[in-house]
Parts: sequence; C-alpha cells; structure tokens
Amino acid sequence: MKIVFYCYGGAHASQTAAALYLGSIPPENPPPLTIFQQITYFDRITQAEHGQLKYIGTDNFNNQIYTLACRHSVKTITNLIKAFSILSGENPGEYLYVNCLQLFNPLMVLGGYLSRGCGWIKIGRPLVTLGTYFSFGFILKLVENTRMKVASIQKNV
Repeated sequence: MKIVFYCYGGAHASQTAAALYLGSIPPENPPPLTIFQQITYFDRITQAEHGQLKYIGTDNFNNQIYTLACRHSVKTITNLIKAFSILSGENPGEYLYVNCLQLFNPLMVLGGYLSRGCGWIKIGRPLVTLGTYFSFGFILKLVENTRMKVASIQKNV
C-alpha cells in the first residue's frame, strides 16, 4: 500500500503527519518545539516540488509513505496519480490519501506563506513551527486514525 499525506504546500502538516506515522518523531503531546527541525523536509519543500510525490519512508508493514503538495488541485492531482497507476499496471486502490489540509491554523498559513512563498525563512519558519506545535494534537489524532484505517484495510485483504 502507498499512503500519501497531502496538504497545500506539502512542507508542514503533511511532513509532520508522515514523520509521526513512521515514528521518526515521538508522539509526545505537546512536543518540544525543536522536534520539527528533525523532520527532513519540514519547511523545505519548494514550489517547484508541488504536485510531486515525495517518498518519505516505509513503515513496519512495508507500506510506502509519501507526502504531496496539492495547492488548490487535490482532485486533479489524485486523479492523475490514479490514472498513471493504471497505465503503469498498478492497482489504484493501493493508494490511501490522507488529507492534512484541515489541520492548518492562521500561524501555519502565515508562516508557511512567508517562509515558502516569500522566501522570508527567518520570519516565516518560527511562525509556522509554532503553528504546527499548536496543531500537533490534531495531527497526532489524524495519524492514529490513519493507522487504524490501514490496519483495517490490511486485515480485510
């Protein structure tokens, strides 16, 4: 199975969710603020990478974990992935898309825009980090729900 955590810019909520899912960062709630800088692609995805699946790792059940920046094109991009998976002989049902868009708060939006959109990393990164910190409980719950869904799917296979 391929699990794709997606959000607008693919640099914060989806990266944090993927790292939590893989156990790359501990599920402490609240986490230390420094934990976010341990996430490989946190606040490091460029606009040129939007729309590209970013491989993050493989979980204990051999599921491949990806992140994706969709901007305003979630349906278009997921449909394209499904179409290309069919063309390449894969089963499009092997993909599980996890929506991280609902996890955003104003600090994440403003900080992400300043850091990734404007390139003002010194101003934006601390703001988006604080915003992600405040959303961490929601991200953690989303990851727990995703784990249960994956377990249910794999149990029925």
